[in-house]
Amino acid sequence: MFRRLPVFSLITAVVAAAVLLTSAFAHWDIPETGQGALGFVILASSLADAVRLSQTTRKSRSGQGGADDDSEALALLKDDELRQWLEEQTDQLRSESKRLADRSLALQQWMQFPDAIAFRSDSDHNGARNRTDSRVDDRDRLPKEAFTIAVDPLASHDQALMKLIDAKTRELFENIKNDTYREKTDAGYAFKTEQIRDDLFQLVSDVAAIYRPDDPAPLLRTNVEAISRATGRASLRLLVAIESLPVSLATYDFQSIYKLVTQAVKTFGLYKSAKPYLDVASTMWLAGRIVISTNPITMAAWWAASKATTYGASKLGQHVLDQQAVGLIRQLVEIVAIEVASIYSPMVRYRDVHWVYGVELVHLASQLHLSEAAKLEAMRQLAVLNFKDEYGRVALMRQLANGASSRPAQYRPAQSLSPADRTIVAEKLEEFLLTHVLTGAKLSRNNAEKIEQWQVATGERLEIQFRAGQVDADEKEQRQRAVWALASFALEHLGDEPDALEATLRSTQVWQGVHTDTQVRYLEQLIEQPPYLYHPPEIAPKSALAAEFLSDLASLAARLGGMIADVDSAKEAATRLTVGQIFEMPRQSRESVLRVTAYFLRSDPEAVVGQCRKLRSESLIGRQLPPEVVESGAWLWETSGQPIPVPLFHQAKWTSQADDQSAPKTAAVIRLGDLLVCYAIDPSPANLEIQILSCCPRAEVRINKLAGYIRSDCELVFPDRSVVVLPGSTFGSYDEWFAGLVSA
Repeated sequence: MFRRLPVFSLITAVVAAAVLLTSAFAHWDIPETGQGALGFVILASSLADAVRLSQTTRKSRSGQGGADDDSEALALLKDDELRQWLEEQTDQLRSESKRLADRSLALQQWMQFPDAIAFRSDSDHNGARNRTDSRVDDRDRLPKEAFTIAVDPLASHDQALMKLIDAKTRELFENIKNDTYREKTDAGYAFKTEQIRDDLFQLVSDVAAIYRPDDPAPLLRTNVEAISRATGRASLRLLVAIESLPVSLATYDFQSIYKLVTQAVKTFGLYKSAKPYLDVASTMWLAGRIVISTNPITMAAWWAASKATTYGASKLGQHVLDQQAVGLIRQLVEIVAIEVASIYSPMVRYRDVHWVYGVELVHLASQLHLSEAAKLEAMRQLAVLNFKDEYGRVALMRQLANGASSRPAQYRPAQSLSPADRTIVAEKLEEFLLTHVLTGAKLSRNNAEKIEQWQVATGERLEIQFRAGQVDADEKEQRQRAVWALASFALEHLGDEPDALEATLRSTQVWQGVHTDTQVRYLEQLIEQPPYLYHPPEIAPKSALAAEFLSDLASLAARLGGMIADVDSAKEAATRLTVGQIFEMPRQSRESVLRVTAYFLRSDPEAVVGQCRKLRSESLIGRQLPPEVVESGAWLWETSGQPIPVPLFHQAKWTSQADDQSAPKTAAVIRLGDLLVCYAIDPSPANLEIQILSCCPRAEVRINKLAGYIRSDCELVFPDRSVVVLPGSTFGSYDEWFAGLVSA
């Protein structure tokens, strides 16, 4: 209102009027200069008001004009432009909705993580609640007691739960073997849904009775949220277990799955013969999705089974699939039992050897400076561990990626795991440290101190010695431990059966030091209760027995053969090699076992591994070759099923004359009977990638001698116009060096 008044003019007018009236009444004579100044002031104030009022009017008009322009612009929008604008707004809303959904999922996963379980004392719980606004990274600066989970009073029931799982697994095995869940009708076979429901309800009731023994109706004491979360976790675990099979079993109907499992059960027949594979859910380790048993067949067998499009339903693949299907019985029982138990005792999912190892591995990565390759290997191991909580797997991977500690002390491994399980955790941690952290690395004083600090702290948590010390046992008992360790190594890592242990042990120095009568008694015990899991024996380090044991272990690890379950299937696999195929061959775990054992017995790990490599190379071709070449050649040789060693050459130069632009590749050449194969090797921490460059019968390959003064090379010309040049022996005979290759 006041903005539109001529304020300056009014003020000057009042002042001028006051001056004139005063001069009139007082009879003052105003000089001409004063009269001019008074008029100038009035004129200046009028001009100021004029300028101010004109600006105010312009702004008002511009505001009205802008609103009118917007209205006109909106009115002139075409339908397609309006539609485009609405679509853009819709996309923004959809994007925001997705972002909120992702945050909700992350929150849900975080709530599933063990930190959300309130097994704390009241004071610690209140203290942690008051710190909820602090950063997560600040937790490491707080006292450890603030994040230490109190002992679960229901932990004592876990042993009874494991016994129940074993009993129910055997019962389910026998029911499937006798086809109890189906009845024959005129239209075929029909499932007895009532019996399936009753058996499932009985399993749930028996588990609930373990954790609520004094409650007549323990299932009625649960709530919808607990049951819903347990059902969701069980569904996710079951899907992960089914997807680990070498076929797309998740897309099968229930009748097809039941037929597959029934066939596998009938293949094994007795429960005792299938026991190692039934224990897969509780005893399998890092190779759980590569080799499926405590008595694994081979990496090649798994590869053959997974390549269904190439190899079809071969005998070899069917044997692996049968083991997978039998192991699924145990997993099904365990999934249901564990999730029911978690309703009453949530920490049961984390009183597990796999979980403790995963937590300790993430903590190791946070304490030591790992290379990118080591971090990738740690991530891979987390991906294949058999966790009882998939949300926990996600949480550990996040901590590993962020370099954060998983705070392993809060899980109290010394109280929640048996000594055998804690020994496994310590061995796997040492294996990771030796294989992926210390190999080929020069440790500084600072890193050495960090590793020592980590070992001391981890040993205190696990109450397990990382390296052998004083052994309180006589020489006879120590030798028995060494025999059992060699037997378990043969069962777990060589694929031997218990009945074949005598032939395996006969050539070892440790076995030869046992009296003949004692050998008979040992064999009876080993066959009756086979030790399927290998552990380094507790024998005196740096003793004569330790030296014998490490030498025997290196000899067993270097053994060729004994890895393929079906020779006919292996021969079929070799004849199907074609140019362009790429095979991912997972690395054998034998060398890592040798390193851990040598480190445990205070010997040089690289010396023991070097001895194994030398023996393996000599047994294959009679000369030394790089480990990757020997490993890939042994794998191809064993899958071919050839009964005699084969010639193997490396540092070959492969070129394709069909493609002038192709660069020479470094390759290896192996003869598999009448087949000549040239392949390239791409090593990685997790596997060896084998790419077939040229492959055909030897009779179709033209072999030329490239004579030289110092050495003579060998040229191979394949029918596809690819050429391979093999370097000869310096100052050596061409005919002797390439005898296995050029001879018919």
